Amino acid sequence: MKVLQFDDYADLAYFMMEMATEENKCVYAVLFYEDARKLLKELMLYEDTIVENIDLTSPMCTGYKKEFYVVLDDDLHVSVDEAWHEANEYSNEGYFNFGDDSIVALYSGDANYKTIHAGEGSFQFEIEIDETSDNEFDVDEEDFEDFLEYMFRKIFEE
Repeated sequence: MKVLQFDDYADLAYFMMEMATEENKCVYAVLFYEDARKLLKELMLYEDTIVENIDLTSPMCTGYKKEFYVVLDDDLHVSVDEAWHEANEYSNEGYFNFGDDSIVALYSGDANYKTIHAGEGSFQFEIEIDETSDNEFDVDEEDFEDFLEYMFRKIFEE
C-alpha cells in the first residue's frame, strides 16, 4: 500500500477537499479519536463543508477505543462515525465496507488491518502525519495543480 505523507491535519484536510471537489471522489480517513478530532476541526474550517452526522465521543465516556471514519463526500458533506459495529450487515468483521471505485480510503498506520480488508474496492493509501517534518513540498492554494501532480506521481510511481 502506498504511503502519503502530510505535514499536519490541515494538509490532510486540504487533500481531502481537493479530492472531493476536483476529482469528485468520496474520501474517508480511518483514524483514532484524537486524530479524527483534529481532522474534523480542519474540515469544518472550510465554509463549503456541510456537517451531517458527527458521532465522535471521547473513549473516556463511551469505552469505544477503536477507529472512526471521517468521511467527506463529493457534495462536501462531512460525517464521523464509529468504524466498528457489532451487527454490521456488510462485513463479518464488523467494519463498514464502503467498497466503491469512486472512494479514496486513507488509513492511519495504526488502524486495524480489518479496516483495510473492509475497504477493498476503493483506492487505498496509508497516511502519515508528521507535524515535525519539513516535507519537500508544502501545499498552498496557488500551487494546487503542482501538488496534485506531485501526489499522484508519488502514489503511482513504481
